[in-house]
Amino acid sequence: MYFAGKGGGSLALDESTSALNRQRRYVEGLLSRIVVAVVFMGLLVALAALRMGLSWDNAAPAIGVLAVVALLNIPYWYLGKRAEFPLWQFYIHWAGDLILITVIAYLLGGLDVPLMQFGYLMMIVTAALFVSQRAAYHLATGATLVYGFLGIAETAGWIPHRQGLWAHHYGTETRYYIVAISAGFFYLLAYLTGTLSELLRRANEELASTKDIVEDQNRLLEQRVRERTRELEARTLELQEQTAELEELVHIVTHDLQNVAVASTETVRKLVEMDGANFSPRGQRYIDRIQRDCRLMATMLRNLLEVVTQSEVAERRELVNVAG
Repeated sequence: MYFAGKGGGSLALDESTSALNRQRRYVEGLLSRIVVAVVFMGLLVALAALRMGLSWDNAAPAIGVLAVVALLNIPYWYLGKRAEFPLWQFYIHWAGDLILITVIAYLLGGLDVPLMQFGYLMMIVTAALFVSQRAAYHLATGATLVYGFLGIAETAGWIPHRQGLWAHHYGTETRYYIVAISAGFFYLLAYLTGTLSELLRRANEELASTKDIVEDQNRLLEQRVRERTRELEARTLELQEQTAELEELVHIVTHDLQNVAVASTETVRKLVEMDGANFSPRGQRYIDRIQRDCRLMATMLRNLLEVVTQSEVAERRELVNVAG
């Protein structure tokens, strides 16, 4: 009848968790006790209303105890809030639940109630899965003591027998067997569920460790990517500077060579004007070839200069919204 909250580990480990996590688990435990108590109250009301082996005289006291179980969560809440929700108070809740479950078992017929041990088994399972295997063994011991005391008290006549559920009764010898077998089941279930919880806890720890390794690798990879990006950016900047220097050099050389080509063309033209009549046919052919080559060189240098100029302009192009 108790849910310790999500997660695993011993109480000492749980106490090291954050205050917010402690409060959440504490509140979940109280809410689960209310839910379970209400569910059992509804079950008893249904059995009594349908007359399925249970009368209102038997059901009413048990329903009252379940109501007490639910109402106890109010002082539990205030006590936990004042102490900042310490998880060691789980043991106080469990002790009260063991006593109240035993009282409910007696009110419904004591050891004559079939499968009443499930109330204790639920506590053992939740303690093993959500707290620790040691806590499960503690609950198994407590369940054995209170259930055994109930059997001894009924058999010895310390408390009167009550009308059992479905009018079912066991003999004295069978009662001892029931207590012994129940104790065996309590410890067996504590061992099995505790072992399972330990395996799950180790698996969670390994997963957490693996997650840390993966996160470290991711951080290292991100760092390497950032370093590589910075290197690429520096290299890109260097290449841009070199490209700018090269373009400037091309500008200067192209402009100077173009001046030379123009000057050479002009010199040949003047030479033809002044002494063209004195040239031999062969000399005239050379003069024509020189003029043609100088014009071609000037055209090529002008085209090269235009290509360089257009490349610089293209690098600075931006999108402009012409619709606005």
